[in-house]
Amino acid sequence: MMSVDTAAQQPAIDRSVWKPIGMRCMGSFKADFGQCIVRPPDLVGRADDCYREPAFSAGAVRFAAVQQGGIEAVFDATRDFLRRLKRTDERAKYAATLAALPGQANERAFEMGWSIGVLTAQLARRCRCLLAVDVADAALARARERCASLPQVDVGRCRASAAP
Repeated sequence: MMSVDTAAQQPAIDRSVWKPIGMRCMGSFKADFGQCIVRPPDLVGRADDCYREPAFSAGAVRFAAVQQGGIEAVFDATRDFLRRLKRTDERAKYAATLAALPGQANERAFEMGWSIGVLTAQLARRCRCLLAVDVADAALARARERCASLPQVDVGRCRASAAP
């Protein structure tokens, strides 16, 4: 395996090779790195490490490729679990969170992991500018709907390591 800066040197991409079913948020393709320069620091492990047990038994590339689908599955399973417990109405938790904030309006606020935007819509009333991010596309879609009429809310998909 290797790590190549594709912004600096682009491999030839053939997207017609494989059409995945069920792996969301990913593109599958054949990449020809024949024209790319790969230096020793770009290598991850030794040659044929991906065939050795136990570290790569499930395939490191497939593992990395399905992580977004895994995050969404966790979100869906958690939401379904909370519905079964009849805990989808979190008004008391949201009220306590808002009560803990200073009384005056905030110029800017950042909410990470905002899920479907229920608390976000309430926070927006106290902010001139609210940036809200999450990683699950299903949650983002519902939150965007909920906050569509709130011009002070900017929403986006973001990993914690990429947060501002």
